[in-house]
Amino acid sequence: MNTFTSVAAPAEIYTPPDAHLLFWPQIAPESMCQQLYSELYSTLPWQQDQITIYGKTLPVPRLQVWMGDPGAHYQYSGLALSPQPWSQTVILIKQQIEKISGHVFNSVLINLYRSGQDSNSWHSDNEPELGENPVIASFSLGATRRFRLRHRYRKDLPPLHF
Repeated sequence: MNTFTSVAAPAEIYTPPDAHLLFWPQIAPESMCQQLYSELYSTLPWQQDQITIYGKTLPVPRLQVWMGDPGAHYQYSGLALSPQPWSQTVILIKQQIEKISGHVFNSVLINLYRSGQDSNSWHSDNEPELGENPVIASFSLGATRRFRLRHRYRKDLPPLHF
């Protein structure tokens, strides 16, 4: 598992107000995606953390791993995460995403949605450590799931669905 399929340009570009979205429906062959999923599923140190939402402490509704460069700490909903060292499999994915996006990433929140019961509600990715205009990459493996985005302030704009 040395390389991804060469991908020159995104299949689709979306330009909603205040955002620029690039979408590649598939950046690796199906067989490689299955290998990547199996490797991540069986080797990453998955954990189910506790978060505080509206004063209630609850389990995060998925398993996750925060991975990144030393010092790439992250906080959300009362949860403080210190990065796990990069795994070789995650480095491979990171390098491909950096190559096609033109951006360099110092960390990643890897989520494992175990079933249709696991989820992530609307959120803003607006934590201070992400910067004023964060660049977010999302790479999905496994079962197909709905990915939705909506404008933070413009409620008149319809959400985007992938």
